[in-house]
Amino acid sequence: MVASRASEPSPGSEKGQQSRFSGFICLLKLRKLPLCEPAARCPRRSPLLKEVLASYDTSANPENIRVGIDTSSKLSGPLGDFGWRNAAAWGKNQKDRQLRTAAPLQEGSPANGCQPPMDVAPLAAFAVVGPGLVYGSTNVHDPSICKDSAGKYWLFSTAPGIDIRTSTDRTTWTYVGKMFPNGASWTDTYTGTSNGNLWAPDCTVQGSKFLVYYAASSFGSQNSAIFLAQSTTGAPGSWTNSGLVTSSSSSNNYNAIDPNLIIDGSNWYLAFGSWWTGIKEVPIGSSTGKPSSSTVTALAQRTAASGAIEAASMYKYGSYWYLFTSWDICCQGTSSTYNIRVGRSTSVTGGFVDKSGVALTAGGGTLVLAGHDNIYGPGGQDVFTDGDGPILVYHYYNATGSWLGINRLDFSSGWPVVA
Repeated sequence: MVASRASEPSPGSEKGQQSRFSGFICLLKLRKLPLCEPAARCPRRSPLLKEVLASYDTSANPENIRVGIDTSSKLSGPLGDFGWRNAAAWGKNQKDRQLRTAAPLQEGSPANGCQPPMDVAPLAAFAVVGPGLVYGSTNVHDPSICKDSAGKYWLFSTAPGIDIRTSTDRTTWTYVGKMFPNGASWTDTYTGTSNGNLWAPDCTVQGSKFLVYYAASSFGSQNSAIFLAQSTTGAPGSWTNSGLVTSSSSSNNYNAIDPNLIIDGSNWYLAFGSWWTGIKEVPIGSSTGKPSSSTVTALAQRTAASGAIEAASMYKYGSYWYLFTSWDICCQGTSSTYNIRVGRSTSVTGGFVDKSGVALTAGGGTLVLAGHDNIYGPGGQDVFTDGDGPILVYHYYNATGSWLGINRLDFSSGWPVVA
């Protein structure tokens, strides 16, 4: 799903033309093995598509690769005319047009009748990494995931009372209830309604305690506030309202929504902000969870698109802090133009620049993830560390709603790449 990889393949030869199949997306579990099939099971176009995969550097990205192929070939049945041995079934939603594979492609040899892919023009630049497979209750918005000491994953998302989902494997998710099943009347002043949507919860497990910062506001308003809730179990109804953290009004040049807690050793900070003058940061007392100073530091600001930047999420990798933000328009279904950007700094309190050296406070931001195929407006992101490395969590839209996206991030180049 990395937009910088998306480009038109060279039409080249007849074989190159045959490889241009319209909008078909295949999800394959790749290993460092030759991509080949028994000749009898390989229709004429299968080697062409496999050449696309073979030309992609699978040693750098050995996990899920989605490959979009451009054009006009007639597809016969749910698997088209490919007939791959490993293609088990379509996903739950055939509109997603994602081909699931039951097992990795097998290494071939003359003994098992496998022939290598045909020689066609390389199309590696056309490879796109898609959302990882998730199942169950995954219709979410502004997701944040944290993991407790027992290894259970907890997902919090925008909703009246804030929705909670859990998983034991980060793949299959179960809706378990709301943080505040009886509503959160203390937020009504900011939502402008009784039991309104509470936005963009940010979850952290600190020792034996769950901390969730969340926002209350209404669209286009600076009458906004960020609150803190705490729990020792994470379970619905177990949460204590720890009160107001910070707020904004029309007298401020920022908007107090989209919180993100940052812990740097013994120093805590809260990043937040949406549109207006962008992303801000305040120091937080680790014992109170509230601001320890009135100092507000600017971290990032758009100089274009009416200042459309929000959803800060900061992540430490190596010697750098990476500030992820969402640009452009959220919450418009398939018309959403949200996209995820990033900059980095050696300091948690500022100095962020993008890959080109442009300061984030001057409109800089390197693209991490944009819409593609039938994925619209990915954003509202969270980043956390799991056993398999850095994990990007986000929502995206398709024709049926807003859905959970989870991908690994590869920082080997010094900049995050969706993997």
